[in-house]
Amino acid sequence: MALIFAVNELNKDPNLLPNVTLGYHIFGTCENPKKTLGYALQILSGEKMEAPNYSCGKHGKVAGFIGDSSLHTTQALALLLGVYMYTQINHKVADIFLSNRKLYPTLYRMTQDDKLRYDAIVNFFLYFGWNWVVMVTHGDGSGDAELQELKKTDWEYRASWDTYVTFGLRYQTTLSPAIQQMDDLIYKTSSPVSRKISGHVDLDEYRSILALIFAVNEINRDPNLLRNVTLGYHIFNTCDDAKYTLGYAMQIMSGNKREVPNYSCRKHGEVAAFIGDTSFRTTQTLAQLLNLYRYTQIPESRCNDRCPPGYRKAPGKSLHVCCYICVPCSKGEVSNETGSNDCIKCPDDEWPDEKNVKCLSKTYECLSYENDVMVLFISLATSMFAAITLLIIKHHIYNWDTPVVKASNRTVSFILLISILMSFLCVFLFLGHPTDITCKFRQTVFGIFFSIAVSSVLAKTFTVNVAFKATKPGSFWKKWVTMKVSKFLVLTCSSLQVLICVIWLSVSPPYQEYDMHSYPGTIIIQCNEGSVIGFYSMLGYIGFLATVSFVLAFMVRTLPDSFNEAKYITFSMLVFCAVWIAMIPAYLSTRGKYMVAVEIFAILASSFGILGCIFFPKCYIIIFKPELNTRKITGCKNHKSINE
Repeated sequence: MALIFAVNELNKDPNLLPNVTLGYHIFGTCENPKKTLGYALQILSGEKMEAPNYSCGKHGKVAGFIGDSSLHTTQALALLLGVYMYTQINHKVADIFLSNRKLYPTLYRMTQDDKLRYDAIVNFFLYFGWNWVVMVTHGDGSGDAELQELKKTDWEYRASWDTYVTFGLRYQTTLSPAIQQMDDLIYKTSSPVSRKISGHVDLDEYRSILALIFAVNEINRDPNLLRNVTLGYHIFNTCDDAKYTLGYAMQIMSGNKREVPNYSCRKHGEVAAFIGDTSFRTTQTLAQLLNLYRYTQIPESRCNDRCPPGYRKAPGKSLHVCCYICVPCSKGEVSNETGSNDCIKCPDDEWPDEKNVKCLSKTYECLSYENDVMVLFISLATSMFAAITLLIIKHHIYNWDTPVVKASNRTVSFILLISILMSFLCVFLFLGHPTDITCKFRQTVFGIFFSIAVSSVLAKTFTVNVAFKATKPGSFWKKWVTMKVSKFLVLTCSSLQVLICVIWLSVSPPYQEYDMHSYPGTIIIQCNEGSVIGFYSMLGYIGFLATVSFVLAFMVRTLPDSFNEAKYITFSMLVFCAVWIAMIPAYLSTRGKYMVAVEIFAILASSFGILGCIFFPKCYIIIFKPELNTRKITGCKNHKSINE
């Protein structure tokens, strides 16, 4: 009709084609190449007979050809017309094979190339979220080529093209084998919902079938339309006869191959509604039957649920590789949409909630004064130990000239007590929110005061060793039994530690950092020690001084004397070394505030061990046994020079 209308309009307008009148021949080729070539030769010959290379027409000339509607008939017509150089205009076929100008020099198409159509098809599938597609095409050979071209497209579910349905040519009267093949392919998927297509389906009904399938898939795709519901379908051809209509309807309602009125044997899904029929009689019959049953219930079965929020798609083990299973998002990832292909990684300062649906801010962890009970206990313990140290200092100052205080090298003892007090107080640098300043000073301050304390113990140990060796007449060691030697040892050993700390702070000082990954959902605010060599050099030097003190004190622990301080120094260094040796593996195996707590425990335990082992025996005599605080108990009548 469009062709006839266009020709009439052109002929009526004298300005378009003056002195030219258009005519037309219209043939129905039924998409048969043999008929197409026969009709073309009739037009070219000018008679009803096909006479190749002859023109017997008496009126008019052939201007061109329009058609055909299938690939094979268009190819056959284009090859013939290319020989005679007649123009052919095609209005429908878009196969890329027709773009070959050498084979088809006179063929001009009014449609776009199939490459654009392929991209549109892929975008269409991605938009609707389909992951398994049955390709329906003609049996003229073009389907294989189209399948190969579509496989070349960049589509994440392209493996789904492995199965497709081929229809016969359009002049065939029945399409039931192809329809049944498509139904079988769909039925083999993981869906428990029944889909059934029965009877013979002609070409006009085929369009309605595809429209129904498209509508069902689209409704199932949208989670906002029918929540937790998946639609299925049964397709029957009633042949317009009313008996078939009743029989098929009762089969659907009973869920059985047999018609069982008023009984339903269905185990998967419920009947939602009926669509049909094409004749008045069968429609009226179906309506009367459904009025009896009053079907209004919506089925509640799901065949292949889309992945809920918090999950992502993963390859499954079903019939098709394009099918998927839903797996939870990995640690640190979320998905907040239904049917997500991938999960999204949370930012470093955030962590997924329990359902992996949204990212929440991580909690900050440190030894905080505000909300950490451990800090309260550490503060109380540190304050108590510092108060005990101050009390001992007070008693030593008050009893400065008594024999017990003088016999223990009172100046070095006073330096030792002050360094122990400062070691206790430096614990407060480890508490609270770490900053760059506290990170720089807490390890170095602790290291310096601890080295002073251990250097003082070393000086006391050296003095005890020299004192007993100097008792022999003419001993070489008598000149070393002076306070200057003890003070020199303390100053020299402490200065080396100060030098180590200064170099450490100058080259690579400690600094504040945020540990995002050690504990899920937690940001640890901690101090990075900067130079690892500097940190372990500081600790190693303290360990070296303690080891030397322990060895020297152990050597003279059994020397005869009423008040031999060497055995107390031995016990103090034994406690010191045991605490720090046990601390190292615990320190390396923890993170965050617990790692800091381990170091604090080591500082408090080792400091209190030195304080208790060396000074508690003296305090016991000074406070509870003052009658023993004489030169006789100390045995220092021959060593007066040491005590000053």
